[in-house]
Amino acid sequence: MTDNGTAAESQEQLHGCPVIESRGQRVVLVPRGEYVKVMKALVADGFDMLVDLTGVDYLGEEPRFEVVYHLQSLDLNHQVVVKALVRDHEAPSLPSAYPVYKGALLQEREVYDLMGIRFAGHPDLRVHCPAALPKVILGVHLVRDRLPARGAPRRPMAFLVMV
Repeated sequence: MTDNGTAAESQEQLHGCPVIESRGQRVVLVPRGEYVKVMKALVADGFDMLVDLTGVDYLGEEPRFEVVYHLQSLDLNHQVVVKALVRDHEAPSLPSAYPVYKGALLQEREVYDLMGIRFAGHPDLRVHCPAALPKVILGVHLVRDRLPARGAPRRPMAFLVMV
């Protein structure tokens, strides 16, 4: 296993998913179909706090998107990182973590706003912070839609269109 977390064979498993070590952190690589089951099992293991979640765009690679969750066990003072690959580039989606972690509500909205990754079952997937974006044409995913695909002509890099 190398420092960046790549491994030919991962020996450790957590709830049936491979675990690697990356930069001193345990990282659980969760298949999309097992995602909700593994998150519920981690809560039962004591990982009761969602510290952070974010979306990653590996432009030009397949799969292109990944959602990363940082979980904390307050009782055990342990952390674990959960990574779920999102394979569909045109309509990326993943089940919502909100039923398991209520703190995912705004964080999933933010990932949707910036990356365009939908979270199925999210109770209120809408623009995260419209008050901070007055008179802006909404509906454009700020990061994902402004980056060109390989070989495509580059579009202007403006984030917001004021009206």
